[in-house]
Amino acid sequence: MRTMLIPSILLFTALTSPVYAQNRGVAASRGPVTFAIAVADLSGAPVRDVKMRLSGAAARTRRIQTGRAVLEGLRPGAYLFRFEKAGYVTFEREVFARGGKPIDVKIRLTPWVQPPRAVGAQPANAKLEAPSAKR
Repeated sequence: MRTMLIPSILLFTALTSPVYAQNRGVAASRGPVTFAIAVADLSGAPVRDVKMRLSGAAARTRRIQTGRAVLEGLRPGAYLFRFEKAGYVTFEREVFARGGKPIDVKIRLTPWVQPPRAVGAQPANAKLEAPSAKR
C-alpha cells in the first residue's frame, strides 16, 4: 500500500500545480485597474492645469490641476492617454492595463517652441499684393 501512496501523491501534486499557477495570473488580471498619473515638465516640476483624455477600455476626460491624479476602478484592457496644455507639445501614450497594483503613468511634457522664420519671410498675417504694371 505504501508503494501506491507515494506515486499517487506525486502524481496529484504534479497535476494540480500547473493549474494553480495558471489561475493565479488570471485572477490578478480580472480586478479593477488603477492609474497613478504624474505630469511634469522637462525639469521635473509638476505641470498644472493639464487636460487629460483617456480612451480605450473605458473613457474619461479630466483636468489635472496639481500635476498628479489617480483614476480608479477601470476595466483591464488597452488605453490611450492624451495630455494637452497650452505652450506644450501634445503627448500621447498607449498603456495595456491588468488589474492588481496601481500602474504609474509618468509624463514629461516638452515646451512648444515656435520655429524661427526664414530670413526675409513675410509674417503669416502680411498681405501680399501683386506688383502694379506701369505703362
